[in-house]
Amino acid sequence: MLALTNILGNAVKHAPDGSTIAIRGWEQDDKIHVAVRDQGPGFAPEEADRLFEKYYRSVRSATARSRAAASASTLSRPCRAPRR
Repeated sequence: MLALTNILGNAVKHAPDGSTIAIRGWEQDDKIHVAVRDQGPGFAPEEADRLFEKYYRSVRSATARSRAAASASTLSRPCRAPRR
């Protein structure tokens, strides 16, 4: 749940005011997938492996916030099943 909160928080934080944030969720092969698309600065493809590192900040978000269209990217990370 915290990961989803962080992803949505980042979308709100970095998307231009008045822009759209699209959220999509689905189940496939016993896995939950969530896609979030916004109009923020995005990240460079070479940064994808580092995005889940603690305290990592994208070079684009750390600089003077270019509003160029971000390329669509797919990120995945294994997560534990909820305790029952």
